[in-house]
Amino acid sequence: MNHHIVEKEYRDFADDIEAVSIHYLCVPTGADADWDNGRVTRFMPLVEPGMRRLSLKLPVHLVDPRSGRPVSDYTLLYYFEVCRGGDRHYSQIYTEIMQSTAKATSDQAAPTAALPMSRRRSREIR
Repeated sequence: MNHHIVEKEYRDFADDIEAVSIHYLCVPTGADADWDNGRVTRFMPLVEPGMRRLSLKLPVHLVDPRSGRPVSDYTLLYYFEVCRGGDRHYSQIYTEIMQSTAKATSDQAAPTAALPMSRRRSREIR
């Protein structure tokens, strides 16, 4: 199966952060997000002090549930779950538009970054 490799990073904003997970979902552009059925959750490892990084394997095409056809332009939605001082905190939901102009890789090929265009909405964790 072809896929995009997208790198995600998270910088710890405090010294007492115990763990960070990323929750993400891919939906055809304009479709409603169904977090209960499509969410993927991955732990983000600490790769250096205060920096966490993870490579996400995203599909090149999705099937649009409205038309039943494959689409190559879709939206990546994601948020971070931060475990800090025994409590869980959640970031806002970020969005990025994934477009078909990104280079796809096969499972046997070396991963390549594929984020040609993105729109991000950001807000600090409270």
